[in-house]
Amino acid sequence: DAVYAISADGRRWIKKVLLGNNELLAEALGWLLSNILKIPTPLGAVCGTGTDATWLSESVVPVTHWEPSRAQCLKNPDDLGAMLALDAVIGNWDRHSGNLLLRPENTQDQLKVYSIDVAGSWIGTPSDIGRRGLEVPSVDNLAPGIPVDMVREGAEKCAHEFSRLDPTLLNEYVSEACEIATVTAVDAISEALRRRSREAPGLVQRYLDKIEART
Repeated sequence: DAVYAISADGRRWIKKVLLGNNELLAEALGWLLSNILKIPTPLGAVCGTGTDATWLSESVVPVTHWEPSRAQCLKNPDDLGAMLALDAVIGNWDRHSGNLLLRPENTQDQLKVYSIDVAGSWIGTPSDIGRRGLEVPSVDNLAPGIPVDMVREGAEKCAHEFSRLDPTLLNEYVSEACEIATVTAVDAISEALRRRSREAPGLVQRYLDKIEART
C-alpha cells in the first residue's frame, strides 16, 4: 500500500497511502524516538496538511527483507535489538519481516538492518495506549527467527537509554507528532509514554522473554 514520490531536490520517497490520523501520529512519534535513540530508520517526512497529510520514508536501495538465514550476515545486531526495545515501549505489534529492511554494506554478506513502519503502534491511539498500561505487544506478527541472544545486549542498552530520556523532551515529541496528525490528546499520550519510558528496562525484558519463548 505505497507509492513512490520524488521531492524537488530529486530524492526518492515511499509514500504511504490509506493512512489515518492515528497511524500518522505513530509514524511521526516513532521516527522522533528512533532518531534520538540512534535506531537506523530512513529519513521521514510529511506530505500535505490536516486530513490530507501522509507519511513518507526516504527510499533505501538496494534492499531485501528479513529472513532467519540472514541473521548471520547482520552487521548491526545491536540496532535490531534497539528496534525491539522501541517496539516494546511504543506497543508496535507488527514488526513482520517486511518491516525489517536489510541493505548490503560493502559486500552481499554484510547486511545493515533498518526499521520502517510503526504505524500500528499503540502509541498512536490515545485510548489504546492508555488502557494497555505496562502490557507488552504480542509476538504473533513478529518476524521469525530473530536470535534473542544476538540482539539482547543492544535491546537492553536501548531500554536503559529510553528510561533516561528527559520527560520534557518526550512531551515535546508528543506535541509535535500530535500537531502533524491533528490529534488533540497530547496529555494522555505524553503521560503513557513517560510511564512506559521509565519502565522500559522491565518492558523490554518481558518482551524479549516472549520472543524467546515462542514456538
